[in-house]
Amino acid sequence: MAAKKLKEHLRHVLLWLFDKNNSIKSTEAVEEINRVYGQGYVHQTTAARWFKKFRNGDKNVDDLGDEPRSGRPGNLNDEEL
Repeated sequence: MAAKKLKEHLRHVLLWLFDKNNSIKSTEAVEEINRVYGQGYVHQTTAARWFKKFRNGDKNVDDLGDEPRSGRPGNLNDEEL
């Protein structure tokens, strides 16, 4: 699975865990994901950032990709890689 698609998939999983149990902590979600997928798939800081967005009502599944960044765009094409 391409890195971009994997990131989006894991964000969908985070959202699913959040919606499934609104009292789940981001640390618990990280443990669950890493138990299923393997250690290191989701970092605690990443999960906490996404949980903050979810708590603020930002749960649009079409908007789980990376946000645009400033600076020069990369020249690497995921398909060619």
